[in-house]
Amino acid sequence: MAGVGLSTNFKKFKGMGLKPFYIGFMAAVAVGVVSVILVSLFGGFVRV
Repeated sequence: MAGVGLSTNFKKFKGMGLKPFYIGFMAAVAVGVVSVILVSLFGGFVRV
């Protein structure tokens, strides 16, 4: 992932605005919420 980030040219994304960042943030929040829900539902089945 670091290699992909280091080779990214942000100058070509200058005209895109903030919409892609908002979409990515909302996707990350959605994954987090689903993860918390699934852990709370099925976390009791895991024995350490």
